[in-house]
Amino acid sequence: MAELTIEQRVRSLICDFYGPSGKDYGLDAPIWDHIGGNGCLADSLDKIDFMARLEDEFGVAITDNEADLLGNAQSIISLVDLKLQPAPDGH
Repeated sequence: MAELTIEQRVRSLICDFYGPSGKDYGLDAPIWDHIGGNGCLADSLDKIDFMARLEDEFGVAITDNEADLLGNAQSIISLVDLKLQPAPDGH
């Protein structure tokens, strides 16, 4: 079985919050407008929960400042991709 891409894994996390229609969620659509479930706006606890799941899923640490900049699926994918890149010194 092929390994899931970063995008597929992020979309899966969005579906956990947004429901089955999350798979059709556009990469540039504002994520926090809908992620609270039942079409509700996300509150701060939803965002914290989502960030914790994101960190667990990818084994990365996301600072509060970075989390504040994440507004859509594409920005989440880009940040995770950046964090999974090897350090410039090879460590």
